Amino acid sequence: MELIDFSKPTTMCDVLLIVENKKLYCNRAMLSIWSPVFETMFKSNFKEKESSEVNFPDKTYDDIHELLRVIYPPNKPITAANVEKMLEFADEYQMTELTRRCRQFLMTQRGTLEILLLAQRYQFEDVIKRCADHLKHTINSSILSNEAKIKEVNIDTLNAVLIARIKHLESLLDTFKKKVSGACEKFREIKGLPGNFNENLTTCSRHTENVETCQDCMRNVRLIINRLCEEGNELTE
Repeated sequence: MELIDFSKPTTMCDVLLIVENKKLYCNRAMLSIWSPVFETMFKSNFKEKESSEVNFPDKTYDDIHELLRVIYPPNKPITAANVEKMLEFADEYQMTELTRRCRQFLMTQRGTLEILLLAQRYQFEDVIKRCADHLKHTINSSILSNEAKIKEVNIDTLNAVLIARIKHLESLLDTFKKKVSGACEKFREIKGLPGNFNENLTTCSRHTENVETCQDCMRNVRLIINRLCEEGNELTE
């Protein structure tokens, strides 16, 4: 099904939207279904009730045309290119279904500062949480210090992002500690190999590489492992 060409009249057209001196041919009922603001405009004692034209002096033709393509069948999808403008219209004209579609689209996108700010503006808590889950992998001190958009994030939203970041780093640190601890246990097992342990022995005078059958070489290996264990223990304390 092709998108409607609103620049041409149809049998269903009963109102004209005038934008930047251009005409868009529409249907009152369709606009009213989507927006209680339009419904009130067409049914109450506003001048638009009797008029066949509605002027939009503060809007652009492209923006209104895009809105019509989104709300009229076959319903052009919400995209990254139009979501911000559609949310503005949805808010201004109380178009709850359009808001829902925009919100649903944002929930499918990878969280960015731009989407976070949109979610903050329209109080989409689920989108804010999703953005925080994504930004916890990327936000850092450089972004917090230099990114101009970060200054637009309110304190509650920023706290949500930073808490997610801290939890992520804590999780990474716990994983690292477990890996180091496991490695230390393996090293301790190797340290228990038979042979006299000489703390002063660091090289084997007979071999340029460690040989498993050479006790001096194995002492050298155990010295290295011992130092690694001590360093690993310091990291995990």
